[in-house]
Amino acid sequence: MTEEELNNIIGGLKDNEDTIYSLTERAKKYKQEKKFSEAECIWKKLSEKVKNEIYYIQQQAFCRYKSGKPTKCKALTDALKIIESISESTDTETLGITGAINKGLWEEVKDESYLNEALKFYKKGWNLHEDYYTGENYAFCCEQKSLLKKGEQKIFYEYNAKMIREEIILILLDSLKEEQPNDVKWKYATLSNCYLAIGKQSEAEDNEKLFLKENPIIWEIETFNKSKKYINEYLKINK
Repeated sequence: MTEEELNNIIGGLKDNEDTIYSLTERAKKYKQEKKFSEAECIWKKLSEKVKNEIYYIQQQAFCRYKSGKPTKCKALTDALKIIESISESTDTETLGITGAINKGLWEEVKDESYLNEALKFYKKGWNLHEDYYTGENYAFCCEQKSLLKKGEQKIFYEYNAKMIREEIILILLDSLKEEQPNDVKWKYATLSNCYLAIGKQSEAEDNEKLFLKENPIIWEIETFNKSKKYINEYLKINK
């Protein structure tokens, strides 16, 4: 959902019921401040007040898994149940969040079925929209699969991951040439990690600096560093 579409929804709700508007603004503020449990409670109220509004369900699921409470595993399984109500949706946000929850469960319990589910949702997002977020995570899942496989299957996943990352780089470099490119912060973050994964250290460092110049908030930096850490670990294992 674009910022304009979201503002249109919020604007309409503000005209009809100011409490919904104020709740939405408060939830967004809590999310920005990394107060995910508080934000989740409000998104839940909003999803109950405004039935069938996908955005509120997405945000509730996102904040539920990001809260990590009472445990990471519990937060993730709860989030998976929340997002399942809209799992047939093919928009990038739903596919990305569903992929992220399954990816998180894979990281926690190392059950390959979760990795397979994450790969499925990220692949769908990439194939449908060529969305760089789902693409980057699709590549990550392929890299993780390559570590579990041998022979031709291992080669297939390694090759696939490299091709995806190279495609993402081309798409993002092209998009940054636009007169007023959007999501610049995340584009630099993704470029940095994609360059790192294909062995272009200098380009990775340059784009990391550009990402940090965009003043990302704490959880955004943590998300970037987590991806960077996984790539470095993968490269170390796969020498």
